[in-house]
Amino acid sequence: VKNSPNQIPSVKRLTSIVNNSPFPWRFEITNGYQEGFVYYALLGYANEQDGDIPVAYRCYQNSLACIDEDKSFDHPLPRAEIYLAIGRTCLAAGRYMDAKDWLDNAFLEAGDNLQLQAAIDRVLIRRANEIGDYPEIIFLYQHLEQLAGGQKTEDRGQNAKGKRITELSKSEIANYAQILFYSRKDREGFSKLLEGICNLGIDNNLGVKDPLVDKFLNNIMRADDDEVKYFYDLLGWAIVDARAKAGDEKYLAFLCNARTLFCKVYDFLEPEDDLEKVKKRIDEVKKQIANGKNPFGDEKKYSVISNRYLRSTRRMRGGSKLTTKKSGEIEESPEVVIDDLLMLADWKLKYKDYESAGTNYYLASLIATGKFASLEYDGTTAQNAAIIGMIQSKYKDQRPKNKFVLDESYRSAELTLKLYLSTTNDEQRAEYDTDAAMKILPKYDNIVIRTLTYKLKKAINDLNLQQIENLYSKINKYGHKEVYNSAFLYTRYLISINKTAKAFSTLLTATINEPDYGIRKMNMSILNQSWAWASKKDIFVFSRKQLVNQIFLVIIGQSWDFGANRDWMQKWGARELQSRKLFNGKKYNQVLSILNNRFNQPGHEFRKAICYAEIGKTNDAFNAMFNAYKKRCKMAEQEELLYPNPEIDYLQRFAKNTNSNNISELIDFLNKHKDNLMKCKRKEESDLLSTIIENIKTFKNNKTK
Repeated sequence: VKNSPNQIPSVKRLTSIVNNSPFPWRFEITNGYQEGFVYYALLGYANEQDGDIPVAYRCYQNSLACIDEDKSFDHPLPRAEIYLAIGRTCLAAGRYMDAKDWLDNAFLEAGDNLQLQAAIDRVLIRRANEIGDYPEIIFLYQHLEQLAGGQKTEDRGQNAKGKRITELSKSEIANYAQILFYSRKDREGFSKLLEGICNLGIDNNLGVKDPLVDKFLNNIMRADDDEVKYFYDLLGWAIVDARAKAGDEKYLAFLCNARTLFCKVYDFLEPEDDLEKVKKRIDEVKKQIANGKNPFGDEKKYSVISNRYLRSTRRMRGGSKLTTKKSGEIEESPEVVIDDLLMLADWKLKYKDYESAGTNYYLASLIATGKFASLEYDGTTAQNAAIIGMIQSKYKDQRPKNKFVLDESYRSAELTLKLYLSTTNDEQRAEYDTDAAMKILPKYDNIVIRTLTYKLKKAINDLNLQQIENLYSKINKYGHKEVYNSAFLYTRYLISINKTAKAFSTLLTATINEPDYGIRKMNMSILNQSWAWASKKDIFVFSRKQLVNQIFLVIIGQSWDFGANRDWMQKWGARELQSRKLFNGKKYNQVLSILNNRFNQPGHEFRKAICYAEIGKTNDAFNAMFNAYKKRCKMAEQEELLYPNPEIDYLQRFAKNTNSNNISELIDFLNKHKDNLMKCKRKEESDLLSTIIENIKTFKNNKTK
C-alpha cells in the first residue's frame, strides 16, 4: 500500500491496537469498503502511537476514502472518529487551522455521543494551549464540565444524552485555573481549584506537589481572604481523611505545618490542634484494620464550594467542505503528493530537522504549480505554504525568490512576526505588516506578546513616550507567561525617568500576578532593593505579599527564614514610614539616625543627601547623592536614563561647594553615560550631558586653584 510503513505491524501488535484503540467498532465487516476503513484506521493508529505522524495522517486519509455512504455505514460515528484522528495528526504537525477544521467537522458528526464530544474538546484544548487562544480554552473547559455533569448543551448538541463523562483530571483543572488567572479572572480560577480539591482530594503521595495544591500556592498572592479560609479548611479535612499508613508521615507533616503557617500569616484563621487530629485519624485507621475493614479504598469527597456551570454561547461549528476520493485516486493524484510532502515537512520542522523539512518544502513547491498552486493547505495555498516553510527552515541558507503572501493563515502571520523580530534593518522591518499579522493570531500567542514587547523596547529606546504608555497598557491587559519581560522593561523605563513610586507599584503588581516561582523570586529580589520608592499603600501591600509568598517557599522547603519576613514591617517598614514623617517635618538629624542604620537603597541615599545638605555637610551630601545616582543607574540600565535628572541637578549644586575626592569619579561615570547616549543616537541628551560635565570640571578646577 502506497504511503504505508515499510513493515506492517504484526498480528500481535494489531490485536493490541484493536483492544486499546479509540475506535469502538460497532459493526460486522461485510464488504471491502468496511474492510479498508478498518484496516487503514488501525494502521493509522499504530503509526500514530509509534510517532510516525505523517504516515498515520495518510493512513487515516485512506481510511476516510473507503467510506461510501451507500455501501459502508448507515451512521456517522466511524467517520467522526476518523475526522478526530486526522485532527490529532494535523495538530501534532503544527497544522493548526486544518486541525480546527477537521475537529469542528468531527464534532458536527459526533451528534449526541458525549464521549466523542469530550475527546474532541480535549484535542481542541491542546490546540488552543499551543496557540494561546485562552477564550477558546475557557469555553471548551466549560463544555467539558457540562458533559461531566450530564447536562444538556445549547449549541453543541441540543439533545445530548449518554453516559456520564469522566470528570476533569487534576492536571486539567490546574491548567483551566491558570488560564482563568491569565485572563484576569482570579475569583473563577480559585473557585475551580478549590472545587477540584473538594471533589478529588489531595494526593497523599504527592502532597504539596499535588497539581491543585501547587497551583493554589503558586498563585496565593492574588487569593482573597475567603479563598484562603476555604483552602485552610480543606487542609484540615485532608488530615481527617488522610490515608495515614506507614510512609505518609511527610504528607501529614506538610498538612500540619501548612495550617500552622497560614495561622501565623492570616489573623482571621483560628489555630486548631492538628496533631490531635492526626492522632485520631491514625487510631481510626488502626481500628478499621483490626475489624477487618479496608480503610484505603475509595477516598471520600468533600464539597465546600458549589459547582457553577456557565451557559455556552458558542455557535454551531461549520468548517471546510470535506471531499473524499477513491483509494486509487488518492495514491496517484498530485494533490495527495503535495499534501503528504507538506505534512512531512511540517512534522520535520516542528522537531527542528531543518534540512529534511527544507528539502520536502522545496519538492512540494516544484509540484504545487499551475492549477495545483492554489490547493488549500492549513488556511493558505500549497504554494504559499511551501514558500513559508522554505523560509522557516532556511532551505539552502537562502530565501526563495518568490515572496510569501500574508493571507488569513496562522503560518503566514507567524512568519511575518518572526521576520520582523529577526530583521536588524529598520527599512526591511517596515515592510512587514505586524498589525495585520497580530489581528490574525490569537492575542495570547507567544509571538504576538514577543512582538509587542519588542515594540515596547524600541519605543523606550526612541523615547516615544506616548507609544510606551499605549503599548504597556495593551500588554498589561494580558496575563501571559511572556508578559514579565515587558513588566521589567516598563519598570526600568519608569526608574529612568524618575517615576520611581510607579515603577515599584508596577513590578509589585506583576509579581502578585506571576505564577512562576523563579520569576517571583527574581522580582522579589528587585523589590527588596527598592521599597524606599514605594508609596505608603504599597509599603503595606509589599509587607503582606512577601509574607504570603514566604508561605510557599517554606512549605516547599526552599526557605526557612519565615520569622524575618514576618517581622519585616516592624523592623523595616515602620521605621521607613517614620523616617518619611520626620523628613517632611524637616527633622534631618533624626532622619539620618534612622537611615544610616542599614538603610542604603537609592531612595534612602537620595534622602540622606538632602538631609546632609540641609545641615551643611556638603561632602557627605555629594557622596550620598552620587551613591543614589549610581544605584538608580544600575537598576534602570545606564543607557536608558534621561537627562537632566534630579541627582545631576543636586550634584552640580553640591560640586560648587565640596572638595570630595569623588568628583573625578563622577566625571568618568558621566563620560561613560555620554558614550552610551551617542550609541543610542540620543544626541540632544548627550550634548546636554557634555555641558554638565564641563560645568563640574570647571567647579573642580576652581577648587584646585
